[in-house]
Amino acid sequence: MKAIKVEVSEEECIKLGSLVSYLNDGDVFAYQTNRTTFIAVTAGETSMAYVQTIIAARLSDEIEITDLRR
Repeated sequence: MKAIKVEVSEEECIKLGSLVSYLNDGDVFAYQTNRTTFIAVTAGETSMAYVQTIIAARLSDEIEITDLRR
């Protein structure tokens, strides 16, 4: 299991609701904890690579990703 915390700027926070909904599936659990932060938990490394690819494609460069569990 892998987990990350993603923090975005105030300008990007409007995108989080739809992004979190999009990420949730069988191998990924994503939950928005506040206006500018969400947590993503995946079943494995492949799922986490997918999540990080989607994050990079949909959000600007002003994001901070913290590994919670490797």
